[in-house]
Amino acid sequence: MHERSINSTYIDSEYAGLYNNLFASTIAELDYAKQVAGANHPLSPIEKTKVEQKAALKLIQNKSIEYEARKPSAYSLYGHNQFFLMKELSFRKIFESLHTSPPDASVAYTAIDTAYRSALDLKRISLQMNILAKQLEHLANKRDQSEIEAQIANSTSTVDEKFRSLKMK
Repeated sequence: MHERSINSTYIDSEYAGLYNNLFASTIAELDYAKQVAGANHPLSPIEKTKVEQKAALKLIQNKSIEYEARKPSAYSLYGHNQFFLMKELSFRKIFESLHTSPPDASVAYTAIDTAYRSALDLKRISLQMNILAKQLEHLANKRDQSEIEAQIANSTSTVDEKFRSLKMK
């Protein structure tokens, strides 16, 4: 069991950097997706915000697909997430591997590490989807503002045109 603890600590330190930079890396990923989505055409502010919203939604959808793809591995220890009953599930897996012919604990350690890494990936993906979902609110506000500004610009130009037509008469 001591080896399991050491492996867990090593994996935690490996993922710590990923979690520490998660917000920045997720926003960078979103910025890149928005840039790619609107790169080919000049867009009005309203069109640009619509494209940015679609890019964010597509990225959330991709994260959801990635999450679903990793779930079987994360739940590979008796159908439970590795964070649930971590010690009990790990001990049970090791115990079972020692009672096989020939006994081989390395198979159990590999299975435990794989499930643990996958569980950490599920956590990462879930946090990324939350970050992206919060960006949708920002993008919706940006779109509303763009639409208001466009309406003001249109009504101002309409008033100017009416004023000019009255002046000419």
